[in-house]
Amino acid sequence: MKSRVGVVRFSHKTHEEEGMKCVECHHKNANPERIKKCAVCHTGANGYETMHGLCVDCHIEKKEGPQKCYECH
Repeated sequence: MKSRVGVVRFSHKTHEEEGMKCVECHHKNANPERIKKCAVCHTGANGYETMHGLCVDCHIEKKEGPQKCYECH
């Protein structure tokens, strides 16, 4: 995903190996195939809120994974 501070580095494989299920992040709303392309819908301010809320909040809750800007960007 592109952002103003840099491209987000994200590995689906790493998250799958940690036991996360696809449906934990990929919903069916306007995405019936659950395609792994968040940026198609989650762009601009909506993307900022969605991805930071989903990703960063999860990492904070689990006390692991990147939690600061340049750990993902």
